[in-house]
Amino acid sequence: NKNHNFTIKYDQYEVNTNLLNFIHSSRATSLENNLEKALTAEGYSNIDIILNFSTENNELKYISCEVNLKNMVISADKRHINKYEFIKTVIKQNTNLTEEEIMFNEWKEIK
Repeated sequence: NKNHNFTIKYDQYEVNTNLLNFIHSSRATSLENNLEKALTAEGYSNIDIILNFSTENNELKYISCEVNLKNMVISADKRHINKYEFIKTVIKQNTNLTEEEIMFNEWKEIK
């Protein structure tokens, strides 16, 4: 039978903000972990990344990124590469952040 008649009234539904915040937080954490793994695969290990985000109009928007290099280990073949520029490039490729929104910290723990 092709006579399906569905009517959905969207004004009767509410967004569960707690669930949505949990999902956004999980997505940000997952991206942080993926960025850390990608940098480790490129020879930059023990980097901690924190993505700061907001949920404007129920959508996830990254605001800034904190990169902790305090415990970073660089493989010998990467020592002559500008680590800041390389890390910024990886982060920018995976987020909507600009260079100015990516901050480095080499002195204290951020997690």
